[in-house]
Amino acid sequence: MKKLILSVAVLAGMTFVACSDDSNEAPRVAYTGGCQICEIPETGPSQVEEQPYEVCIDVDGIAYVDNAYTGLQADYYFELYCANEMTAPTNPGGGGGDPTGSTEPGTPTEDCQTCEEYTMGGMTMPEVEVCKGTNGNAFIDDVDMEIYFDQYITLQELITPCN
Repeated sequence: MKKLILSVAVLAGMTFVACSDDSNEAPRVAYTGGCQICEIPETGPSQVEEQPYEVCIDVDGIAYVDNAYTGLQADYYFELYCANEMTAPTNPGGGGGDPTGSTEPGTPTEDCQTCEEYTMGGMTMPEVEVCKGTNGNAFIDDVDMEIYFDQYITLQELITPCN
């Protein structure tokens, strides 16, 4: 019963986010410096295999991890936490959420996950392919869901597996 209530709450939250009024939206970060992979430095034997992760850079050169503000300049973040060096943005200050600096809305990339079919409240929701957009948002069938890809996948995985 708790899972059903949680599922309904998550679905309602996703609907609220997708249908919210544009005038009430929080400011969105423009990753004009693009996103780069941070490779984890080897620190010795570990029981957990650490995976490289994506670090995005805003117009002011600040690093964001999972769309969260780190408060650190990207080059300093890479120096502290990454085994690789940061590469300079190819189009700094270009504006928009697209790492290329375009002011056009985001477009889907080939970075996609498939979320399995599930049934909730007697309704069957079909399997869906969710792709990460160049602006960092989730895209379904070339439609921008207006929510960050990682957040969308996290919410979906509360209901059904995505891979």
